[in-house]
Amino acid sequence: MGYKVYDSEANFVYVDLGVEPQELCKRLEKYNVYLRGDFDCTRISIGRPEQNDRMLSVIRKELRGE
Repeated sequence: MGYKVYDSEANFVYVDLGVEPQELCKRLEKYNVYLRGDFDCTRISIGRPEQNDRMLSVIRKELRGE
């Protein structure tokens, strides 16, 4: 998707989505998608493939209007 993703050795990644992390996390709650926004970047936990696909779909919808 073209965003900066930082290296990780855990079950989550930090992603710079170009928006305020706390604001994005609030926007995603209406889709029942919960990310961590209390960092400089958005923290996204890695889930099952279908969970990851849904989360990416919601982020695309909110950030790109897709």
